[in-house]
Amino acid sequence: MSLLSVFTSKKSFALPVIGSVLLNKLGLHIFRIHLANLFLSLRRIQVAGFSRPAEYKQFKQDGILALENFLPEQEFAALLSEIKQTMANADAQTPIEAYGEQGFGEKHNFTWGFDRYDGGTLNRFYNITNDQPHTRQFLNNKRLKKLTSYLSGTYHD
Repeated sequence: MSLLSVFTSKKSFALPVIGSVLLNKLGLHIFRIHLANLFLSLRRIQVAGFSRPAEYKQFKQDGILALENFLPEQEFAALLSEIKQTMANADAQTPIEAYGEQGFGEKHNFTWGFDRYDGGTLNRFYNITNDQPHTRQFLNNKRLKKLTSYLSGTYHD
């Protein structure tokens, strides 16, 4: 792997240049962090110009954005009910089991989504279908899309 790998999205310290003890003692890792932050700032300018949403300060300070009462109560209740029903249906169809894996495992695919180990945790990923109108409505919320696009520095479907 060449020296140019420093300027890619590759992150593994197993790579010769990125994992070089000498280069990292000389500040390579810190340089890559600053470079990534610079590119993120430039992408945010592309997405939203120089304006910043009010929520940006909380995100910058806490590293997470909690939006309390984002949805009206009835809309939230319908969304929550739909999500719980989706999860219950998947659990009834395919009960959770231990696959004997650790690390970042293979996907175990099902009609409703898939299971996968991330580290020592088994995660379930659910497909979103047309049978979930409240979930679709939430994912297409203009305010949500605008915030996620700005904070991640890229447009999202």
